[in-house]
Amino acid sequence: MFGMTSGCALKKENPFTEPPTAPPSSIKTPANRPNEKTLIEPSVTLLFDFGDDRIPINFKVQISDVKIPLLWSIMQEELTNKGIALEYDDYGRELGVLITKIGDKKNGEDGKYWQYFVNGEYAKVGVSQYGLKAGDAVEWKFTDNKLKSKN
Repeated sequence: MFGMTSGCALKKENPFTEPPTAPPSSIKTPANRPNEKTLIEPSVTLLFDFGDDRIPINFKVQISDVKIPLLWSIMQEELTNKGIALEYDDYGRELGVLITKIGDKKNGEDGKYWQYFVNGEYAKVGVSQYGLKAGDAVEWKFTDNKLKSKN
């Protein structure tokens, strides 16, 4: 018989088989161990749909869990690193940044404009004002229909 041992039993130590004896406030979880790195880094997904037959571009980006990164800075860095053209108008602190071109698609062509959605919902603030949260899925679409993230 393969894998069978007769006449002896192996005892394995498993710290998770018994309930902890320490009070809950003294148990260290990843959130309250600041000097230890967690196995899963916080990340967001950026998707760019050019509104044509091309396969959308999809990036998974690691973000800081210490400070809230703005979508604008992450997007600008990722597109630059990938060699994808990005044009915009900056209207200052009050109004922020308006994306005018990504890749070869420029606002106004065929009545379409770049618009973004976060977790399937149409964005309520400009790209330079949106603070990303771990797990966010940001979808940029070159479209004429602002209220639908899916065609």
